[in-house]
Amino acid sequence: MLAAGTSKVSAILCLTDGLMNHGITDKPKLFSLLKAQLGAFPEGRTRPPVYCFGFGSDCDQDCLSSIASQTGGNFYSVLDLDGVSLAFADVLGGVMATTCQDIKLTCEVKLPATFAADAMTKFPQKRQSPAVIEVTIKDLFAGEKRDVLFKLNVPKGGGASTVVVFDVNYLDVALERRASAHAELVVARCPGSALPAGSVMDLDVGRNLARIQAVEEMARAKELASHGNYEDGRRVMREAVAKTRAMMSDLHVAEDEDAMMREMVQDLSSVESNMVSAEQWHSKGASTTAQYMDGQSNQRSNKLYNMSAMEAQSASLAMAAPTSVYQTKSANTFMKKAASVFLKP
Repeated sequence: MLAAGTSKVSAILCLTDGLMNHGITDKPKLFSLLKAQLGAFPEGRTRPPVYCFGFGSDCDQDCLSSIASQTGGNFYSVLDLDGVSLAFADVLGGVMATTCQDIKLTCEVKLPATFAADAMTKFPQKRQSPAVIEVTIKDLFAGEKRDVLFKLNVPKGGGASTVVVFDVNYLDVALERRASAHAELVVARCPGSALPAGSVMDLDVGRNLARIQAVEEMARAKELASHGNYEDGRRVMREAVAKTRAMMSDLHVAEDEDAMMREMVQDLSSVESNMVSAEQWHSKGASTTAQYMDGQSNQRSNKLYNMSAMEAQSASLAMAAPTSVYQTKSANTFMKKAASVFLKP
């Protein structure tokens, strides 16, 4: 896909069954070749993300999801012909509204505070020093945001002080130049080891802890199901739903009032329902679970509408609401247009 009015490649869209049965059949060799090809882009040019569309229930979702993840793209599970147009529309709606690219987020912790672990994110990261972590985010579409959590060890006492310095550097697509921003986090350190009575976790922190936990639990369940342990996988998902709802209780939010938490519960419940049998898992469960994991990890919409369930509805009504809390207005508009071609009142 070329950027408007230029010869620059802004994204690569790959529609495939993902089965390595022709040409290069070795995954490490494929990944190495892909890395070399993308690395051949001229210095100063942003390397394009690869959006993978796994067509059919037997697609190699692990391979395609890995390619998308490594290049900053998304993985879509396309189970019918109608889904092809909607998947492409979702990507085009986002890519054509890209606002930032090549985002470098640097987090520097100030003594006596220290990092307790690596950044809690699936985005690429590297330790520049024991006190500095850099996270790379490929791009942002208009209306999107990304949340990166850092876990710190902050000694008690000492009063208020700066414990973290954040710097972000990125390519502003509209201005065609790099821009930056700076922020510092000042923490009022508690004199004791416990937080003051009545303290409540920050809502955004709690939501994202639940999101990260949900992806980890889906990965556990997916591994179990891939080895035929469907009942154990379903148990993991039921426990994950309970943990997510417990987090909601701790945050004092209601499921019907918090779209992000509600979507997490729906995703976890859907994964669980697709593990009822080997047939259900292989026909739908494996690919959609990989898709949910990818969408939640990247905080980017990659869900498609169930076209067959909408045949009796008008396109305007069926497409009135986004498929996901992560879907942007631009992507939703493109999907409405695509649906109007296939959905007849």
